Amino acid sequence: MPKFSTQFAIIEHIKNFIKKSGRPWRKRDDGNDISVGIAKRIQKKNYERSLKGLDNTTYPPYLRIAEQLQVNNEQIFCAAVFQLTETARNMKRYRIHIIHILSEARKNADLNAAQLKALDNALKELSEV
Repeated sequence: MPKFSTQFAIIEHIKNFIKKSGRPWRKRDDGNDISVGIAKRIQKKNYERSLKGLDNTTYPPYLRIAEQLQVNNEQIFCAAVFQLTETARNMKRYRIHIIHILSEARKNADLNAAQLKALDNALKELSEV
């Protein structure tokens, strides 16, 4: 029993410390007001963020998948074609660009019959949508 009492003694000391120190770590009573300095920092950070513009490294998201069309592995290639087809079918704004990407991938001479069939099926499916 002394082993457990020493473990819980630390917890009791922490509880008492928090009770005696007031309410600095808990919800403030003065409402949701923020100081002038904090408001200026928030405005400065938002202004700096607005000057940076849009991060084009991962936008639009399907560009990462389109990179997998350069892989020689048949499963990875077919999975990328499937994901791009699903993205184009569900998001109309990306459809034209994805069709262009797939038609450019069709021109690759290193593709085997299964990869060409997957590309043809995807392009046929997207042209019908």
